Amino acid sequence: MTIIFIIIGIIALLLSAYILFMPVKLRASIIIDESVSAVSSLTIFPFRYTIHPKPQKTPGRATKKKREKKDGVIKKKPLDISLLNASDGPTIFKIAKEALRLMGRLIQAPDYFLVANITGGAAEPDITGQLYGAYHAIRPNLPAGIQINYVPDFTAERFKGDISVGLAVRIFGILRETIAFIFRLPILRLIKLYRKLKKGRNDGK
Repeated sequence: MTIIFIIIGIIALLLSAYILFMPVKLRASIIIDESVSAVSSLTIFPFRYTIHPKPQKTPGRATKKKREKKDGVIKKKPLDISLLNASDGPTIFKIAKEALRLMGRLIQAPDYFLVANITGGAAEPDITGQLYGAYHAIRPNLPAGIQINYVPDFTAERFKGDISVGLAVRIFGILRETIAFIFRLPILRLIKLYRKLKKGRNDGK
C-alpha cells in the first residue's frame, strides 16, 4: 500500500511540475465587421481547448421570466467613484502602474504576437485623419512581434478587419508575477480607499 501512495505522489509531483513549467499558449482571432466575434484557444501540449462564439438566441419565454425575476431584485449600487479626490491620486496611480508592469512582464516572452489588419474610418473624416496620423506615428516604435496595418476610408463610417493575438506563458510565471504584484500594491491604502467608496455607496441608498 505504501508503494502505491509513493507512486501516486511521484505522478502527482511530475504532473504538477509539467503544468507549472510547460508553456501555455493563448490565441485569439477577432473579426470586426457588423459585429465583433472572436475565436480563442488555450493549448498546453498535448491538450487544446477552443472557445467558439455562441450564436445569439432569440429571447423565449424562459428568458423573459428570468428578466422579470431580475427586474424584481434590487441590485447593489456600485462604489461611489465621485468621492475620489486628489489625495487618492497616488494610490490609483500606483495600482495602474503595477498593473501595467505585471502585463509587461507577462508578455516579455519572445513568442508573443499581435497582427491587426484594419480598414475604415470614423463618422467624422477629421477624426479618421487623426487616427491615420497617430498610426504612422506609433508604427515605427512597435516591437517586432506587433504588426498593425491600417487603411483609412473616409466614407465608410465604420471599421472592419481582423486581429490575431498569441501569447505563450507559464503557470509558474503567472503565479510568481501575480504574487509579486500583490506584494507591491499599497494594501492598506487600497483597503482605506475601498471602505471610503463603499461608505459613500451605503450613504446614497
